[in-house]
Amino acid sequence: MKNFFLVIGAIFFSLCLVEVFLIYLMPVYIHTMDGIYYRSSLNPIIAYELKPLVRGHNADGIRADRDFSTRKPDGVFRIVVVGDSLAYGLKVYYAETYSKKLEDLLNGRSGNAVRYEVINLGVPGYRFSQIVERLRTKGVNYDPDLVIYGLWLDDITDSCNLHEKRLLSAAQDEENNAGRLVLTDDINRHNLRNFILRFQIARRFILFYRGMKYDQLEKESATHGEVSFDEALRENLPEETLQLYRAFREKVDRGRLKDLRGYERYYENFANPKKFLEWYRYLKAFSDMAEKENFRPLLLMTPVIYNYPPDGYNWKELHEMIEKVAAVQGIPTVDVLAEFGRRRAAEISTGDAEHPNARGHSIIAKKLYTYLIEQGLVAR
Repeated sequence: MKNFFLVIGAIFFSLCLVEVFLIYLMPVYIHTMDGIYYRSSLNPIIAYELKPLVRGHNADGIRADRDFSTRKPDGVFRIVVVGDSLAYGLKVYYAETYSKKLEDLLNGRSGNAVRYEVINLGVPGYRFSQIVERLRTKGVNYDPDLVIYGLWLDDITDSCNLHEKRLLSAAQDEENNAGRLVLTDDINRHNLRNFILRFQIARRFILFYRGMKYDQLEKESATHGEVSFDEALRENLPEETLQLYRAFREKVDRGRLKDLRGYERYYENFANPKKFLEWYRYLKAFSDMAEKENFRPLLLMTPVIYNYPPDGYNWKELHEMIEKVAAVQGIPTVDVLAEFGRRRAAEISTGDAEHPNARGHSIIAKKLYTYLIEQGLVAR
């Protein structure tokens, strides 16, 4: 019995050491959404949306401190920001988001003859298909002069797999309190599931399981072979974009461009022809929408937040490839890679590799502000 308890104690102590190591050196996060603040959408592309009039959401389901009229007032330059949790401003107050800070910078200049409105349409967990659809169904109704898409490198992946869609459906069951927990960023509720989610070891097992299920779904949903996808790329991509993609993919296939262990598979996802082609179609839809609705498109890129030496950012060539592909579609890009790279991760991060803190959002806002002035979109 003594040996038994010694073994149990040794295992427990070892797990504690591993947990502490993971917390401080290699943390991972599982962001979920609560049915109290989100609701399912009748639009199958969007799948879910912000619930109006809760937790800083206005009457139209937008993170804002006020409502906006769909008819743009005279003398107003209107900017719409679309994106995922980074654009939404997860883990920071609304006043600290780069959309609000940009609005304050624009309206704070002396002798301002124009009033600026920046409308934040970001939704945590959204991917490119949902982002473009939210812009089409809601964003353009506000008659924007400029649309800033805050791109994150995992936007190319599917945001709602089969399991998550079932959770979203369960969230509509008003009588089932357990069903209200959808995919949540609030893990303060006292139940066994949320208790387990607090531990890094448990999170890794969950993510490993999800990864296996996701790969299985990917294989089951594959309807084309490699050759047919290459043919689809030739048919749907402009020659310049096709050459950019082939050069990029060759580097990934040869192992010259690799994702860092412990981070998402950004290179691998963009090198996947099926995913890249779908991503490109939505990028083109964004460009076409800008021409049709008469607004200027702008791509905002933020880097993975981690500590790296000067000129040593691992995904620099992915940023460059995305910027060049966007340029072919007439979409300019603002990248805060250089500004973030001059600071330690702890200075600008909320604790993960994606979400900036208030200081990080300030850096983004100032970069956008400078770009708008340099491009003559706002008066000096």
